[in-house]
Amino acid sequence: MAGLPTLILGVVLATVYFLPALIAHRRRAPRAGLILLANIVLGWTILGWIVLLLMALRPKG
Repeated sequence: MAGLPTLILGVVLATVYFLPALIAHRRRAPRAGLILLANIVLGWTILGWIVLLLMALRPKG
């Protein structure tokens, strides 16, 4: 059963990693595709992840 906790941890970590892209998609942000692409490339950097999260949470308009 050591595989199940590893799988659960992987899903949780992937969700946190892609949180900016998930939020942008859910909020229908104008640049959701760009946020996803940047999240794939820069999401591993803490500063990049924070900037992308702020972009995803930015008000529309």
